[in-house]
Amino acid sequence: MFVFLWACSTEELVSIDGDYMVTFWERVGCLDSLSNFRRDLDSTGCITNNNGKFCYNYTFSFIEGTSFAYDLRIDSNGLVSNEQGNGVFALINSHMMSYCTPQCDTITFIPGANSLELIFPADSINGCGTYLKMESI
Repeated sequence: MFVFLWACSTEELVSIDGDYMVTFWERVGCLDSLSNFRRDLDSTGCITNNNGKFCYNYTFSFIEGTSFAYDLRIDSNGLVSNEQGNGVFALINSHMMSYCTPQCDTITFIPGANSLELIFPADSINGCGTYLKMESI
């Protein structure tokens, strides 16, 4: 007697749509170790070290499950720089996404009730991996 059992399940994808503020930013494993950093941003987004005070306003917006935009503003002792970008993303499963700017990477994401973490693999050019922890705004 043969018994044949079949089970099929589909993983329900979560939504990460929304606006987020980066509260922790780390880059590690860089070929040039001077490019490694860790920024644990306080509620003001600022850090102070021997080189002065640096304030970061780093936000991400994930829109309608398909596109994203980011905006990074850095105030370094009164000198302000801005970087903006956008791209597309597609959720692969409940913790992996394709993230394109326009080059595509598969990255890990960890959604929380009011937070989102992104883990980027090591870059093939400089060897850096990046971790971002963000809170909903």
